[in-house]
Formats: sequence, structure tokens, C-alpha cells
Amino acid sequence: LLAAGTAQSVSLTENVTTTASVTNSTVVASGTFSTVAQDTHRIRGTATGYSASGFAAGGLTKINTSLTNTTTAEITGSQVIANTILLHATTVIDKDTKATASAGALGGSANDVSDNTTVTNKTYAVVGRGSRLVAIDSVSISAETNNQYKGYATAIAGAIVAKGVATASQKVTDDVRVQIYPCVITANTGDVDIIAYAKDITSNLTAYGGAGGLAAGTNVKAEAVTDAAAKVEFLSGTSAD
Repeated sequence: LLAAGTAQSVSLTENVTTTASVTNSTVVASGTFSTVAQDTHRIRGTATGYSASGFAAGGLTKINTSLTNTTTAEITGSQVIANTILLHATTVIDKDTKATASAGALGGSANDVSDNTTVTNKTYAVVGRGSRLVAIDSVSISAETNNQYKGYATAIAGAIVAKGVATASQKVTDDVRVQIYPCVITANTGDVDIIAYAKDITSNLTAYGGAGGLAAGTNVKAEAVTDAAAKVEFLSGTSAD
């Protein structure tokens, strides 16, 4: 009857490096020449802590997600001749997680329920020093991210005396760059497109604390911090955001 609730914890840690590189090479193609680095994550997780006892404390429940991604597509010191040339680096994250805890029917607390996410992305497309890119049609150089984040933390306490504590927090650092070192890029009949694009969308980041009719107050916080930058750098001395 007086037993503590069940504690649940789910943790995901990833450190991923994805590189597509052409270095000190000569490439001739009659069609399209592509150098593509792509890193994709789809994350789904649920942690549930509970207590069925009459006066029990609810479960200590946490989901911790930590992602570190470095994605690079590069052509360095090389000559590429093709109809069209594509250099592309992309990172895609689709994250949707949920942490919940509930306490007993007559009291106790549903404590320390959290859904915490930390993401650090570096997505670079690089044309290195001494490269020569010649396209009959067009040249496209791009670095892009397309990230979607959802998180949910809920603490539901007992019917009479209870307290719910819930935290949903997220910190995202997204560094997206196209870097052009001294080189030659030629598109004979088409365009040269250089694109740096960062997309980070947080939706339904929710923290919810519920308590019984004579309950103490709840402690609830939902917070998202995003530091995203997309930049094209011409590393002979100029750059543009």
C-alpha cells in the first residue's frame, strides 16, 4: 500500500559523422555528377512510471535524447567536368518522445518527469582550394537541414493529496554552411546555385502537471532554445548569411 512507484528511464545518445568526399581527383561525366552526404534520424520513445498503491509516490520518469551530427559533402583539389554538378549535404531529424508518471489513487507525488533533448548539428558543403567545377548546364551547391521536434512530459498525481512535477526542455544548435575556397566554378548554359538553409521546427513541446482535489501546487516547465545559423562563406574574405 505504501510502496514507491516504478522508475523508468530511457536514454539515446548518438554521435554520427557522415562524409562524402572527392579529393585530388579528376572526374568526367556525360550526365550528372553528384556528391551527397545525408544523415537521417527518426526517433520515437516512451517512458512511463506509475504506482497503483493507495498512498504511493509516482514513478521517477525520464527521457534523455542527445544527438551530435557532423555531415559533410566536399570536393577538394579536384577537377570535375559534367553536364550538371551537384554537391549536397543534408541532415534530417524527426523526433517525437513522451515521458509520463502517475501516482496512487489516494496521494503521493508524481515527481521529476522530464523529456530532455540536446542536439548539435554541423552540416557543411565544401568546395576546397584548387578545385575546378565545369558544367555544361548547371552547378548546385547546398547545405540544408530539415528538423522536426516534439516532446511531452506529464506528471499526474493522486486523487486527494498530490503534487506533479513535469519538465520538457530542448536545446538545439544547428550550424549550416556552404564554404567556397579559392576555386573555379563554371556553368556554361545554366545557373550556379549556392544555398545554405536551416529549418528547425519545434511543435507540441508540452509539460503538464496534474494533481488531486486537495493537492499541493504543480511545478511545470516547457522550454525550447534554438541557435540556428545558415551561412555561405567565400573564404577568400567575404561571407553572407
